[in-house]
Amino acid sequence: MRSLTLIAGLVAAFCLAGPAAGRDAQSGASASAYEQSTTEEDLLAEDLASDPKEEVKAQLYTIAAKTTLPWHIHPDAQEIVYVLDGPFVVEVEKQDHSVERTELKTGDVFHLDPNAVHRGMNEHATDAAKLYVIRIKPKDAPLVEEVDEPQQ
Repeated sequence: MRSLTLIAGLVAAFCLAGPAAGRDAQSGASASAYEQSTTEEDLLAEDLASDPKEEVKAQLYTIAAKTTLPWHIHPDAQEIVYVLDGPFVVEVEKQDHSVERTELKTGDVFHLDPNAVHRGMNEHATDAAKLYVIRIKPKDAPLVEEVDEPQQ
């Protein structure tokens, strides 16, 4: 419960800071199409006081127009996404292997359960999407793992 309170506080603080806080992220050179169309900026990485085996990470993502992220999971991580500049689409695989599509707009907040198979898409023709993402995850777990596309 304390973890969710921390997340809510971080989201609220960032929302109060407004779009000015949503500056473009720094990007490094990379050969993959994903990394060329998506930038990320680490804003916070801290151990949880209530559980030193867990950490909270806050990141700012800028996703170029017409970009579809690969299917992936965040191992054992809670994820909360706040859309700074939208629209943005999230597709999540359900237990019956169907895919649920959620269309988000600027100001929307979205929660992903741990290990949820999902992908994000910026379907806008010209504008980048900007997302503020908070994750609570085991310190020894990778941030992301690519997975196979759901078989519907």
